[in-house]
Formats: sequence, C-alpha cells, structure tokens
Amino acid sequence: MDSIIDIAGAAICLDILNPDRVTCGEVELGGGTVTCAHGVLPVPAPATLILCQGMPVKTGGFDREMTTPTGAAILAASVDEFTRGGSFTHLRTGYGIGTRKLDKPNLLRISWREEKGQTPPSAEGGGVTEDLVLIEANIDDMSGEELGFLMENLFEDGALDVTLSPCVMKKSRPGTVVSVLCPPGKLDALRRTMFLRSSTIGFRETPVRRLSLKREEGPAGASGKGRIKTVFWGDKPLRSKIEYEDRARTAREQGVSLGDAERIIREGKTP
Repeated sequence: MDSIIDIAGAAICLDILNPDRVTCGEVELGGGTVTCAHGVLPVPAPATLILCQGMPVKTGGFDREMTTPTGAAILAASVDEFTRGGSFTHLRTGYGIGTRKLDKPNLLRISWREEKGQTPPSAEGGGVTEDLVLIEANIDDMSGEELGFLMENLFEDGALDVTLSPCVMKKSRPGTVVSVLCPPGKLDALRRTMFLRSSTIGFRETPVRRLSLKREEGPAGASGKGRIKTVFWGDKPLRSKIEYEDRARTAREQGVSLGDAERIIREGKTP
C-alpha cells in the first residue's frame, strides 16, 4: 500500500508541476542491513541496485536504508539528468521529513528552479535554439551491419540525430566517425549504448547549440492519407514536404516515381 501511495503521489505531483525536465544529485543509498519479506538483506537491497544502474550514487552516509526500491523506481522513471551543479534561479522549495530519528537530517528536498543561460527563441525567423551534446567516436573494427544496428539502438535510446562518416585512422585504416546528437537528459542512456553496443573504448563529448525552424505536421491532400511537414520562417510557411513513408507507399501502389507520388497525394489524382 505504501508503495502505491508513493508512486501515485509522485505521478500526481509531476503532472501538476509539469516541469520541462527533472534533475537530481547523487543518490544516498545508506548502509547496514534491512529486514524484508525475503529476510535480512544488505543495504542497498538487490532491487535498489538494479534500478540505480547508471545513476551517480553514494553509500556509507547512514547506517540505515535511505533509498528503497520504490524510491529508486521513481527516480529511474522521472529523472532526465543526474547532475551535481548548474546555474539556476531558485524559486521554491519543498521538504519531506521522515519520522525515523537519525544523527543527520532525515529529509527529502525538492526545488523548483529556472535554469540560467537558456537562449530564448531567435527573434528573426522564429528559430528555436537548443543546448545539446555531440558524442563522437572513431571506430575501425565494426562491420556495416554492426554500425547499422548501433544506429538503431542510439535512436531508440533518445538520440536526435545519428550520422556515420568515413574517415582514415591510424595505420591508414579506413574507419567511421559515429556522431550522435542528443539532449543532456538522454546523455547517460546514450553513453551506455555507445559502450555496450559498439567497440569503442572512449568518445568525445562537445556542448553544441542547435538552431532550428518551427515545424508543424498534419494530414496532406484532400484525402488526408498522407502526412505533410511544414517549416516556418516566423509565421510564414517556408516549405513543405510529404513524409517519405507516405510517398513510398503511394509510389509502390501506383507504380510511379516518388515525385509523381507526391503530386498524387497533394492533388488527390493520378498523373
């Protein structure tokens, strides 16, 4: 029952606050032992350890269990980035105080913050700027199939863009530069993917800023059978394009080229 209350309460809180992203510092796991349905277990409990994989954690600050499996699950599902610092404007703070008496404060602190250094949308053209991270690795010992599989995994784990570029590496070996563009909140997951799904033993990380035009997607043509993506310069439509999958499907069905397929979708008639 207490786990259900904790999980539902955290979900309601996040739904009401609707933050742009959630960050968290190091997670204190505690120490000693804990008694549960399976008997006496060492702290952190096995479930907590599994759920905290990839998180920055510390132990030994308390001789008690300080992070339960339920708490670890909430963090794993809700936190976009684990960080030790940052530049921000502090707005409000809330505290949850535990009933157990300890020699250190037994409390949970949650802060509502506004990050500094965020760049507002560009005034001209309505472009939007984003602070992202570019991951790059030079690889010379993976096959084309393996690199393709790596790319699929990177997109599944939150990459915004992945490119593979040929290069010449040491000893004149042909290689590939794997470039991954991602938001800071997906960085830990993509680091893990790079280490576990590729042969690299290290990569470069560079903070980058991306400027992009406003985009809208909607049904295309009178039939609405296709999807069209339109980009804007300010409030003025700049150009639009039918999604490739819809053009390709129509081209196969009608036995025509991609260009003719686009006209069919837009105009609702055969060429």
